[in-house]
Amino acid sequence: MANKPNPIIFKITEAGRLAVLDAQKQGISLSLKTFVAGTSKYVPNGRETRIKTETMRSDIVTSGIENESKSLRFSVTLNSVTSKDIYEVGLLTSDNKLFAIAASTGPLFTVYANVTFVGSFGLSLGEIDVENITIEADPNSPIAVKMMEDHLAAADPHPQYIKL
Repeated sequence: MANKPNPIIFKITEAGRLAVLDAQKQGISLSLKTFVAGTSKYVPNGRETRIKTETMRSDIVTSGIENESKSLRFSVTLNSVTSKDIYEVGLLTSDNKLFAIAASTGPLFTVYANVTFVGSFGLSLGEIDVENITIEADPNSPIAVKMMEDHLAAADPHPQYIKL
């Protein structure tokens, strides 16, 4: 029986905030690229610069930023030859700075041996200017996940239905 998952609530790290400010100063965008997952149990405080016990990593498969809600949506795939409970996750910039972290003393989710885990996540960017954030998605991502994300992001994904 699978564990009851804990909510995955990302916290933007101090390093993440500084990276955004630095990118703004330089007139460039901050690029988010990689998702990391690990097995250490703790409650993050936002001062972390890395997750404690990284056991897996994946490039972001699909993503988008909702300007109105200032929310980042992204998907990842994780593969493992062993089953493991994941207690910590992080989102890295293209130069491997820890932008956001989520961790718990209970499992966030479980990755099963030889089964691809597909996860979709959301992260509120709060007061961060979303114009300065870009996402590097893996061009070799599974096409079905990409199509699903494109469908969910479409303003009218079902134009064949008549609106009442």
